[in-house]
Amino acid sequence: MPTLIPTEAPSLAPLSTRHWIRSALRCLSAALRLLALFALLAACLPAWAETYPARPIRLVVPESAGSIADAWARRLARPMEHALGQPFVIDNRPGASGTLGAEAVARAAPDGYTLLYTGQSPVVTYPAIGGAVRYDPQRDFTPVALGPNAYPVLVAGAGSGIRSFADLKARVAARESLSCGTGGHGSYGHFACAMLARSLGVELLMVPYKGSSAALQEAAGGQLTLTTGFPSELMGLVAAGRIVPLASFAERRAVPLPAVPTFRELGLPGMELFAFAGFYAPAGTPTAVVEALNAAAARAMHTPDYVKLVEDAGGRVQALTPVAFAQMNADDRERWRRRGLELGIRPQE
Repeated sequence: MPTLIPTEAPSLAPLSTRHWIRSALRCLSAALRLLALFALLAACLPAWAETYPARPIRLVVPESAGSIADAWARRLARPMEHALGQPFVIDNRPGASGTLGAEAVARAAPDGYTLLYTGQSPVVTYPAIGGAVRYDPQRDFTPVALGPNAYPVLVAGAGSGIRSFADLKARVAARESLSCGTGGHGSYGHFACAMLARSLGVELLMVPYKGSSAALQEAAGGQLTLTTGFPSELMGLVAAGRIVPLASFAERRAVPLPAVPTFRELGLPGMELFAFAGFYAPAGTPTAVVEALNAAAARAMHTPDYVKLVEDAGGRVQALTPVAFAQMNADDRERWRRRGLELGIRPQE
């Protein structure tokens, strides 16, 4: 019977070393894949993930340079620059009742670096009457902050010979042809002229311009009988004797024009016409960015010098949260829709 010669058990050390090496390689491979994933995610992070703002902000104003909207936008932009640490670049885009500028913002990237500063026309009044726009005023914008708000004033060109509201009524009684300039079809000025025509029982020749400032200049030059404007843009022309303020669409007399009566005082109630401006961002702008802009706007508007400037111009400062401002837009849009139906204001053919 053969003798069995015992042999040594195979050493486990070499197997353990190979196992450790394989495990280490697997861990290293996983770590490298993870690092590659982190690098890919970092490269794909959206611009607003930076510390906002990290570059200049473009502020689109859908009226010409020198207009009242442009002036107020610049007055607010300067202190907002200090609050945010980045400059604002004003981009004036007038035309089509302000809808050209609004469309540019609606199509911009929602990263907080393109904003709209506008009055009601492109986002409220013009869409409310069914005006054709290539954006949805509710879905394509994020309301950011309410700007200064005020009530317009009816004025006559000095060359018209009209010196008071009584003179205007006399011209109406004499069946004279009267024109009324507006800041565009569906603008607050269009509504103001339509309200005036209805209250006086007369037809007015509506003449649309690319903004209220252009209409004021035409009235001052004698090309128009009537137009409307805010006290802040009227005072220079009034002082120069080129236009005559006749009546205010406000609830009470304006501080800079204490001698000008309201329509209610003149026996025409229901003629109040509240107008506001504000900041809007493209829909989808991150909430944190919207809140940062809202805070900067509120800080800019509540400096003593700015509050006095607005109040002396017949306006008022009222800070709203983005949510409250969005609700204000929705409510006002419905109000103007109903008023448009009452006045027979329809979209242009």
